[in-house]
Amino acid sequence: MSEQLLRIKKELYNYCVEYIQTRISNSMRAIESAREAPEAETKSSAGDKYETGRAMMQLQIEQHAIQLSGSMKLKQALAQISISDKSTSVQPGSVVVTEKEIVFIAISIGNVTLRNQRFVIVSPGSPLGASLMGRKAGDTFTFMDRRGIVKEVI
Repeated sequence: MSEQLLRIKKELYNYCVEYIQTRISNSMRAIESAREAPEAETKSSAGDKYETGRAMMQLQIEQHAIQLSGSMKLKQALAQISISDKSTSVQPGSVVVTEKEIVFIAISIGNVTLRNQRFVIVSPGSPLGASLMGRKAGDTFTFMDRRGIVKEVI
């Protein structure tokens, strides 16, 4: 199963890269769209309506810029993860098999389905990630008042 998990680890990492790239692209498109919208409007006799529209567009630009910044931070965090490192204990980049699920420690995405199989992608600082960090195969962990067992770490 370890060889299969190594392939899955690469796929999960690539999924994270694509997820972040999509978020960055979407944020950049939204910012550009919000910037172009006021230029398309012309100032009419209803000046207050025009100014309110510009203020709303500026708020949208700021919100998308915050999302873009968050996505860039996720990209940096993901770039720090090496999926080629092999470790017997859970660390960023590990695939952790428990009796209930397979968890990839990287960035917070949540449940994903690849190859018709469900995986959970979490950050090391998330509640589940934190409960798994440093654990080894055979160790127990507690998450949401439930005990689990780490079956394998890749």
